Amino acid sequence: MLEFIWIFFCILSMGFIINIFFKNSIEINESMLSRENNLDGFRYFLASFVAFHHSYLSINFFKYGEWSHTISFENYIGGFGVAVFFIISGYLFAEIPFKKNNWKDFYIKRFFRIAPMAYISSLICIIISIILFGITDFIKLLFWLDAGLFNFRPNFNNFHFSSSINAGVTWSLQWEWLFYFSLPLLSILFKKDNIKNTIIYLIIFLILTYILIYFKKPSYIQIILFSWYFTIGFISKKIIKARISNKIRIKKTNLNIISLALLMACFLIGSNTDHFFILKIKYLLPILYALLFFSIVLGANWFGLLTNYGFRLLGDASYSIYLIHGIFWFLLNTACYSLKIFNNSILYYILSFFTWTFICLCSIFFYRRIELPFINYSKNLTKK
Repeated sequence: MLEFIWIFFCILSMGFIINIFFKNSIEINESMLSRENNLDGFRYFLASFVAFHHSYLSINFFKYGEWSHTISFENYIGGFGVAVFFIISGYLFAEIPFKKNNWKDFYIKRFFRIAPMAYISSLICIIISIILFGITDFIKLLFWLDAGLFNFRPNFNNFHFSSSINAGVTWSLQWEWLFYFSLPLLSILFKKDNIKNTIIYLIIFLILTYILIYFKKPSYIQIILFSWYFTIGFISKKIIKARISNKIRIKKTNLNIISLALLMACFLIGSNTDHFFILKIKYLLPILYALLFFSIVLGANWFGLLTNYGFRLLGDASYSIYLIHGIFWFLLNTACYSLKIFNNSILYYILSFFTWTFICLCSIFFYRRIELPFINYSKNLTKK
């Protein structure tokens, strides 16, 4: 419970701090794909969940030499954050490439959206590893510069888990690329943009999911579940476009209560470690994720929290938060391990809070100076 309070204290306080000190100095980019203000703030929460999930993994790695969790809640929230990020990707790209079928322009824009910060993250990891461990094989460094496409990350010298420097976050980029490469096929399936095709697609995935779960093939289950997350977002966009959601009338207050209740339900079910519970109930989590995301799409803003300037700005910077947080936890824990600070919990939490502040501020900087310029460059490039 204390860890739950600590994590939300850090997330909420940083949003309000940014709102107080930066509101009149940094504009929020209004030309991005998603202009649902609440979705922007939601992305900040998701990136933060992943970041604090990795903070505890990093602590245990330095303390015990294992990249593992001892607390179920922290163990769960990282996967939850990534899963809903996949849903958002499916939602944002459900129709954009189908408008003109201009795949060349689409992939150019995706490359300049994903690759620059992925390169920055990898280069920082390489520099840190050279400083701490030295480098003897420069060929290995090239594998770190694939923007997550193949996600092969060879170890540097004697450091047996080099990908822990940035918490190994680029694994999810590989799935993003796979989703983007599947879009031409999806454009054929949805050539007739109607809700009937959407329902057929949903039924097919439902059947595949439960067949593979029945046969208990973990690798297949992972593939289907990740595909499911993209599909949930994809279908949500189709439902919104078909204006079916207009028939759903819920007062904003009630919608916010429902949305927060769904969030808590995800936490309670997802972090439950009972064996029977895991076998029988956890496969229902994608349904909860779908309902939670749909509540956000319908307009839930958690009583104004998700549309607050500070949370929206950090939501814009969520990709940078995702890619660099592991680096700062690694540096913090390297110093704390060397100085034997882990035994002083109060001092460690103070340092963690300042590290989180630095992560957020640097992410805003990288968003403004790296991400946004390349986004604009890709737009100009595809106009020619």
